Amino acid sequence: MGLKEKLPIVQPTPVACDCDRCRNLCRTDETFPGVPTLREAIQLVAQGKSDDLELDYWYLGNRSIWYLRPAPRNNRGSTQPGWFSGRTGVCSLWDDERRCTVHGTGAKPAECRAAGCAANYVYTEEGHKEFMRWKEAAIIRSWDSARGEALTEAWRQKQYMKRGDA
Repeated sequence: MGLKEKLPIVQPTPVACDCDRCRNLCRTDETFPGVPTLREAIQLVAQGKSDDLELDYWYLGNRSIWYLRPAPRNNRGSTQPGWFSGRTGVCSLWDDERRCTVHGTGAKPAECRAAGCAANYVYTEEGHKEFMRWKEAAIIRSWDSARGEALTEAWRQKQYMKRGDA
């Protein structure tokens, strides 16, 4: 079975993230919020979630691909990824009623949709490797464009202006 068959994750999951397996991915101090495609990130910004994001990067060959992702609550708006400073925690898109605020809006990050109970992802070493290959191909590469660079740079400049660093 190929990667696409194992990970049918490009379509939004029809469930409301009500099970513990799904919810634990969003509310734990040991994980990082999921990565959206460029299209999903544009929707997050359009929905007013810009301040809930952080800047992160992925090494692709010999260069870095910059992208935006939901931040842990204690790292909102940071121009450094939370993992760099040891800031992990509850996803900034998680509300007080223990629900994802962007579920069903078309802006829920692809990585989040891939990791819940509706995915056919098996938590094994090989399964993890395949998942990371999928993540690079389906999500990270969507940021590898002039449009992705423009969004991350505009977001970065907005955060600098807010802090007075510009």
